Amino acid sequence: MQYKYHFLKRRYTVTITYIVTILLSLLLLYNYPVNSNKTTKKIILNVVDDDDDDTNNNNNYSASVGKSLMYLNAAVLCPTSHLAAWNCSRCVKNMFFTSPTDNIQLIIKDHKNLLALIGISDIHKTIYIIIRGTLDSSFEDWLLDFEFWQKQYPMYGSSAYVHHGFLDAWNYLKNDVKNAINNVFNKYPNTKDYEVAISGHSMGASVSTLMMADFMSNQTQTPGLFTTTSNGGKRKLYMYTMGQPRTGNHNFSQSFTNQLFDIFGSKPYRIVNKADIVPHLPPDGNTLGAHYHHISNEVWIAPNGTTYVCNGSGEDPFCSDSLKITQLKPSDHTGYYGLNAGPCSK
Repeated sequence: MQYKYHFLKRRYTVTITYIVTILLSLLLLYNYPVNSNKTTKKIILNVVDDDDDDTNNNNNYSASVGKSLMYLNAAVLCPTSHLAAWNCSRCVKNMFFTSPTDNIQLIIKDHKNLLALIGISDIHKTIYIIIRGTLDSSFEDWLLDFEFWQKQYPMYGSSAYVHHGFLDAWNYLKNDVKNAINNVFNKYPNTKDYEVAISGHSMGASVSTLMMADFMSNQTQTPGLFTTTSNGGKRKLYMYTMGQPRTGNHNFSQSFTNQLFDIFGSKPYRIVNKADIVPHLPPDGNTLGAHYHHISNEVWIAPNGTTYVCNGSGEDPFCSDSLKITQLKPSDHTGYYGLNAGPCSK
């Protein structure tokens, strides 16, 4: 009886917190318009055509790379038993993995509903690191999403701050993800020349950003990521995030983008699907004392289907920030590249 009481008390408390945080976020978004303080000067955006798709250059946006990573982001929402065997309803056979028992490692933190996938694809000669996004049914995920007060990020200096909930999520996963990555490079020496692709959707996008910020700032944690290839060059790394909430302030976001380019010679691409509401949370600027600014480079798949590679500011007023609050749609959060990133039952 006492156990039941504590369970109901916890569930009641979580439910109330969940409702309050959603209402608070909507209120903040209402008080801080998406396109507030934006210039109205006309500029020309870089429009991407399918013919311009470049999969050989990790510094150029590639729609095919983005879509392939979205397949994995959608798959990690499926039950872990099917995911580990690569036979889930979204696990496209032979698209990535040929030997799931050897090539897929899942990091699962059940009490926080967190999951990371580290997979080796001999087909593409690529190591995939995917952080699962928010589960619609998970109170714990939603609560981490809405812990938007900030915490100092000293690795980028005293002026860098990040989202408290996302940093907590990364710290829960950190040791196991680090060990899994090191195991890959130790167990499979042929991966020395493999490319690395990192991605996440929703909360997973922000956690994957904090993961790379952590590993880049202390490279001895995962030395295999930073070793030179057999020909003495830099390892090729792709980082594409989908539907990413704002993760830190301007100092953090700028430092992260610059560091990724300095180490790997690559840009992070932050994909925004149409009028997805999540990339507009938390609102940019000053939100109850927390200052938020997106990482660059935004790639906006506009409502008319045109894809724009936006400027490098992280907050291009002519990309998704140009939308009015009344135009934003939660439904666009689960339709990246035409794939379903909603709940998965098998």
